[in-house]
Amino acid sequence: MARIKTALFAAAVFAVLIFAVIFILAQKQGSGSALGKDYAVVTFSPESLVIRAEIAGTDEERAQGLMFRTSLGKNDGMLFIYPSASAVNFWMKNTLIPLDIVFISEDFTVVKIHHAVPCQADPCPLYNSGQPIKYVLEVNGNLTTAYGIQEGESRVEIIR
Repeated sequence: MARIKTALFAAAVFAVLIFAVIFILAQKQGSGSALGKDYAVVTFSPESLVIRAEIAGTDEERAQGLMFRTSLGKNDGMLFIYPSASAVNFWMKNTLIPLDIVFISEDFTVVKIHHAVPCQADPCPLYNSGQPIKYVLEVNGNLTTAYGIQEGESRVEIIR
């Protein structure tokens, strides 16, 4: 009888632990957060490029961007989300790695791509969207060229 009670207790403890792990994982997956950061998946079509992008949704996050980062994973990036569509400028001050800056319209069309290099001296060049945009995606330099991403032709889907 004691063995049965011990086995039932162990099974109950195991079930509670499994439930706790599933609950914690579901919370992280549902929020898109990991270590306090919010992420989105950005997919380009028809090129089938998939990027895991850290979201820069606040003014402070957009101002910081990828400054001072020494590396970026092959299919990682940063997605800048603006409250409304407008023309924007980017620069590479304090950015240590080459980036492709992909300007994306409100209808999810790639409208402009700049192949930007780290700024070596002030004043740093500005990279303009050329028209009102709602999103900007920064990825590793020349990644868009390698995948054939085209201005005016490529489209993106953003999943948060």
